Amino acid sequence: MCAFNRNELESILKQRGLSDDWINIVLSGLPDDWSCRRKPYRNGEKCIFHAETKDPNEFKDAFNQELKDMEKKGKFDFIGFIFPKIDFSNTIFSKPTRFVGATFQAETDFMQAIFKEMVLFIGTEFQLQSARFTKAHFEGTVAFIKTIFFVTSFSEAKFHDFVLFDGVEFLGGVFSMKLNSKKEYPLRTPRFGG
Repeated sequence: MCAFNRNELESILKQRGLSDDWINIVLSGLPDDWSCRRKPYRNGEKCIFHAETKDPNEFKDAFNQELKDMEKKGKFDFIGFIFPKIDFSNTIFSKPTRFVGATFQAETDFMQAIFKEMVLFIGTEFQLQSARFTKAHFEGTVAFIKTIFFVTSFSEAKFHDFVLFDGVEFLGGVFSMKLNSKKEYPLRTPRFGG
């Protein structure tokens, strides 16, 4: 069974600077004995979704099946997932979606993705590559809390409900944000670097 568990998630969230209050909120939504419970990847301690290194093609195949399984369960939970380069362009996330403690190791594209319900990027890290949310549609509440971006674009993204950017870091020096929203989108305590 995959060794990724509640304690490791808590450790990741602390490393990424989440307050104890936010960590408690996140963990309160998980059972006390929560763990991944997927089969280990290549005789390692963690599954393909939580392993630091993996074959991108094997990941893609396993991830496509996982998406189908998650949709049947009624939510997309990418808690602690470590993503290689991934393309979510034109993907429709029809259920509540959580990228809590997730790590994107390479270029990530959400161009024209549609999030039909709530989406949470809490303690999420986009490492040294671009994250594009160009023309993405967020139909439910969206929160980016203590999310770290290197190079990112939200050009022409559309937000139809409440949006929160709280403690977000934009480290790469290239940041584009031209948003269309029917509601406010507070940008609290951002940090820009680069």
